[in-house]
Amino acid sequence: MIGVEGSTTGLDGVERLKRHAVARGVGRWIAVPRAVDVMVVLFIGALAAQEAATKPFGYFRRPIDIALGVIMVAVLLVRRDFPIGVLFVVASAIFVWNRFLSGDPGTADRALFVAVYSVAAVRGRRWAVLAILAEVAAYAPLLSIPGSCDGPCLVGFSAIFVFAAIAGIAVRDGRLLIGQLRAQTEILRKTREERARVAVAEERFRVARDLHDMVAHGVTVMVVQAGLARALATTDRRRAREALSEVDQMGREALRELSTLLGSLDSESLSVEPALATDRGGVRSLVEEAATAGLPVRLLIQGAEAPLDPALEISLYRIVQESLTNVRKHAPGAHTVVALRYLPEAVEVETVDTGSTGEPATGVIPGSGHGLVGMAERADLFGGRVEAGPTPEGGFRVLVRLPKEPVAG
Repeated sequence: MIGVEGSTTGLDGVERLKRHAVARGVGRWIAVPRAVDVMVVLFIGALAAQEAATKPFGYFRRPIDIALGVIMVAVLLVRRDFPIGVLFVVASAIFVWNRFLSGDPGTADRALFVAVYSVAAVRGRRWAVLAILAEVAAYAPLLSIPGSCDGPCLVGFSAIFVFAAIAGIAVRDGRLLIGQLRAQTEILRKTREERARVAVAEERFRVARDLHDMVAHGVTVMVVQAGLARALATTDRRRAREALSEVDQMGREALRELSTLLGSLDSESLSVEPALATDRGGVRSLVEEAATAGLPVRLLIQGAEAPLDPALEISLYRIVQESLTNVRKHAPGAHTVVALRYLPEAVEVETVDTGSTGEPATGVIPGSGHGLVGMAERADLFGGRVEAGPTPEGGFRVLVRLPKEPVAG
């Protein structure tokens, strides 16, 4: 019994898959405008054939009736390209039927309904009004036929075509809205990419500036100390050794900085910087690396983490990186807290240190005072702001607020 039930369930699943496949196939056909036009023509043609076969009112008995019916249905194939022409042909056929052939068949009413809808959907409101007037003119001869259709009857009958025009206008407005939304989406995508490129360019400029300052300062110090060591080599060997030790330390520091800066300038690494937060683990990974290197630092995250603009991710990462670098340079040994806050309309990062607990590192490249300037430049790129200054406890605080944009995850 269980096996039979399982088999039945399996067959039901197969049937559902078949129905879904058919539905998807129909959906693909409906998405093709020409296919829809062909289906409309076939449907109205089938109704016309049924009407001709039953002949409830004697229509399609004469060759002229058949000719008018074929022309009226066939022109619907080009209703998207020539909506006004199609309306004219269909309305003229109905006028001829009503004026000279004692009334029109139901096929004519259906064809005119599609024609009015097409004019409204393709040409808009003004032409939709003209389409309604054309429909009234097509059926106006009925007023002269006793017992056929009086004024109230014609008005009530015309209301059907008013609904056709309203439906066409709604479809047209919907298409225009979708087109505008797609255009705006494309603009936003290009703008986001451009902002990412601008962020990379700004980063290149900052790194190049820091590289210039570091090399100029480091080489100057090394040249001076090397000259001093040479001058004291024979008179004061202790001071000469201290000078050479200074050259060695400065050289090592310069190499380390050069390695970091040149790695940032590498075109390949910059080209993938929009994925920086994902590849490197973002601010969390940055703080963990700093703690592993010996900096007393901890991270606080407030609010729900959410996807951010790629360019904003880059700037956020670099701001925290610059803040931690400044702590190493100017407040070695200071306990530091990095607070990352995800707010509804912005993201904030606040770095607060307790102040230096030891002597500043000898020979450290001072950064030429451009660290805070670079943060301000990055914040300006997003319409953000930077607050920086000493704390009452003797430390230093940097707060950066960047307005954020929602990004699809």
